[in-house]
Amino acid sequence: MGWRVRRSVKLMPGLRLNLGLRGLSLTAGVRGASMNFGPRGAYGNLGIPGTGLSYRSRVGEDSRTPNDASREVTVTLDLDEQGRLALTSGGVPLDPAVDRRVRRDQADRLRAWLETRCQEIEDGFNSIATVQLETPSPDSRPAFGAKPFTETRPAPPPTLKLGFWARLIPRLRLQREQQHALKVSQFEADLAGWESRRAAHDQLQTSERNRYEVQILSDPTVMEDELEKSLQQVHWPRETQVRFALEEGGVRIVLDVDLPEIEDLPTRSAAIATRGLKLNIHERSEAEIRRVYAAHVHGVVFRSIGLAFAQLPSLRECICSGYSQRRDPRTGHEREDYLLSVRVTRAQWNAIDFKALAYLDPKQCLEGFQLVRSLSASSLFTPIQPLAVVHHLSADAPGP
Repeated sequence: MGWRVRRSVKLMPGLRLNLGLRGLSLTAGVRGASMNFGPRGAYGNLGIPGTGLSYRSRVGEDSRTPNDASREVTVTLDLDEQGRLALTSGGVPLDPAVDRRVRRDQADRLRAWLETRCQEIEDGFNSIATVQLETPSPDSRPAFGAKPFTETRPAPPPTLKLGFWARLIPRLRLQREQQHALKVSQFEADLAGWESRRAAHDQLQTSERNRYEVQILSDPTVMEDELEKSLQQVHWPRETQVRFALEEGGVRIVLDVDLPEIEDLPTRSAAIATRGLKLNIHERSEAEIRRVYAAHVHGVVFRSIGLAFAQLPSLRECICSGYSQRRDPRTGHEREDYLLSVRVTRAQWNAIDFKALAYLDPKQCLEGFQLVRSLSASSLFTPIQPLAVVHHLSADAPGP
């Protein structure tokens, strides 16, 4: 079985450019706090979302130019291939005069936007080499948390109180009593339904607790379901596919990790230019990319092992192998080249200090276990024969 988790970020926050009766105005900022620049001057806007309270004040000089056309457009910020800031509206570059004015009046905000983009580019690259930091410890599986029954218990109708005329007139008294009896009957039906739903909820929670605390120790089907749920919640920095097979009643697991190809890694770095509104974009060296890819490969395998041990308390041994899809130079067909394969016992895994993962090198850590790997000093992988693999339902046997 397998699944894919994808993660992506769109770097397209925008500014609002308003073209109104009195000319151009630009609004920039976040909800509740913004600046508006227009022919009537610059204004600061401050509001408390959800309260209806707001404050507006003038900033700078007033320069009114009436009788302009009225319309509103959206200005989008983006970066071109050279890292230069591009301002567009509806995919069309702004008028040069408008472009110059926006860059002049919003220079600080635009530079802050560039700094954010630069940090995101660098953080995205660095996260590839540090996936092991999110690895759970083998004893981190939380205690079962029963979900409370939140439906409010039906309230009984008020006690019947007969007024003066109802006590005096039998027919009116009978009418009031019949109406009250209907309300009591409806309440009893509502209460019976509520109690039935509460009992069903409690029974379900008991069943879930038994599944989480008891069946997870011995039922392979439950173990597979729980591990799959856990792995589905992982957000890998690059697309990653996992197959697994439980063996020996859930005491042993074989994990196959479909690693991203080295070509999937970002190849550019970014830095804020000292002058002008642009990023300096540079190509990373092949040596750096290979080094980060090797760190990513070991980190993904390390984290996959950790997820298995954390989610399956009865697991005693894990074999995890990572492979990359490449073209066979002899045939041109795509094949799965295994890059590393490692066997770890729970006792060995428990010896790791999971409170100090920031100091741990997954490459060196995996070398302390039974590891099959061919890695050169320049971080080049040579295909290996894995210790074990998850059998494919319909595929050629993988291998170097």
